Amino acid sequence: SPNLRLLPLGSEGWVQLVNKKPELRNSSIPYRVVLTLPALFDDIGVISAPHLNYHRCKKNTALNSNNITFIEAKFVPLDNR
Repeated sequence: SPNLRLLPLGSEGWVQLVNKKPELRNSSIPYRVVLTLPALFDDIGVISAPHLNYHRCKKNTALNSNNITFIEAKFVPLDNR
């Protein structure tokens, strides 16, 4: 998808992750910090949150690789998403 975005995980991203991997609720990382962790999103939702060891797998895509390279990352205030 050309609509890849690098954003803070946020509460919506966190809900997606714990719905797929409930054991993440046992993370030693405080919730307030979890919300700020970088995550890669596409139009479906969270693709990867590496600090939480979460990677959504899709067969036969480059996103199965841990070698995702960002050419450019743009950081914007959260209220501009």
